[in-house]
Amino acid sequence: MRKHSILKLLLNTPEGLKPSEIASKLEIALPNCYTYLDQLAGEGLVVRKDGKAYFDRSESKAELLLELQSMASE
Repeated sequence: MRKHSILKLLLNTPEGLKPSEIASKLEIALPNCYTYLDQLAGEGLVVRKDGKAYFDRSESKAELLLELQSMASE
């Protein structure tokens, strides 16, 4: 669920976050944060640019994924 937490955090932070900021906010190890971000970028859900990570709003599958996750947790 860490990747889901990262997606939600980035969705609510349109200006993007540095990996160290994500790790701090979610209380996860920085190396793990980089791994999750690499995975999310590979899945087309996150864009990394200028040292920050951003939720890829151009991908409709990202919005759908979050909607399905929230429905599953209800």
